[in-house]
Amino acid sequence: MRLFRTCATVVVLVCLLLPTVRLAGATRAEQLYQEYEKLNTAENLGKRFAGGKPYPFMEEQIKLLAELEKQPTARAAPVVVRIADEYLARIQALGPVRFRRSPLQGLQISLVSLMDKHAGSNIVFVQLERIVQSPLTKEYARGRALGTVARRRLAQVRPEDDPDGKKRARLLLDLVIGDIPLSRLLHAPARLYQLLTHAETLSPKNPVGVRNTLTSAADSVSKAYATDHTFAAAIVRKQLSEKETLSEEENKVLLTVCDQWLKTYRPIASREKYATDLLGQALMLLGGYKPNKELREFLSKNGLRPKEYAEPPVIPPRGPPSPRK
Repeated sequence: MRLFRTCATVVVLVCLLLPTVRLAGATRAEQLYQEYEKLNTAENLGKRFAGGKPYPFMEEQIKLLAELEKQPTARAAPVVVRIADEYLARIQALGPVRFRRSPLQGLQISLVSLMDKHAGSNIVFVQLERIVQSPLTKEYARGRALGTVARRRLAQVRPEDDPDGKKRARLLLDLVIGDIPLSRLLHAPARLYQLLTHAETLSPKNPVGVRNTLTSAADSVSKAYATDHTFAAAIVRKQLSEKETLSEEENKVLLTVCDQWLKTYRPIASREKYATDLLGQALMLLGGYKPNKELREFLSKNGLRPKEYAEPPVIPPRGPPSPRK
């Protein structure tokens, strides 16, 4: 009888201590996941959040995801995949309307940042592609994810298999711009920044060459706009940041791009509320620079008078814009 009681006591102690033993044996990445998941209660996830200051539990989750970024990829990858998989399942269950009022939207950029950090793992990269493809991914988060996906996809194309860059150009435009209409692209500046960043590899230090290569694959108005923005932004950097003189060919193409903007793109942008017309901004900036007399006169003939300046303005560093609050 005494032996039975002793055995029963041991069993009870083991049961009580087992969770502690498991936690002690878990990796730091697994512990971070457990702390993160504890905050995903029905009460927390049921709160209304449409932007602004995050709830305390969201701030804590963001800190946990940031710490998970610092963990070795070999240990963190399975945990990152689990977090991403559960996140996608939750937002898909919510649907578009409820998701727009959910705290889950406030975690999206932190989650993408975490996945970007560990995207060297194939299993994490697959989940990152799922994030890109999800219709519930916010554009600023999608832009960040697209940069990582594009970099890896481009690296898979061997230079000898694509000597003229057309295969990479089509891959870039299909991946980064896709089939979205221009009206939507004007609200997705992060996509344009990613295209600009990666398109340079097609023909380094050659804006006209990059535009020609991209144009061969630009089979929609959105892709044509993105191509022309890539050219105009490269000219802004060359002429205003690096203070180099434009060639006759570059000036000619610049006028062609401006004509296309006035006839095709600007009418669409004018109908969009809160549109971010980065191409128009670049052309107006270039038109105000004193040496660009032809461009300035061309804009003036169409009722646009850019403010003239003799010295190039300070151009802010490139990079995706901060998410709107």
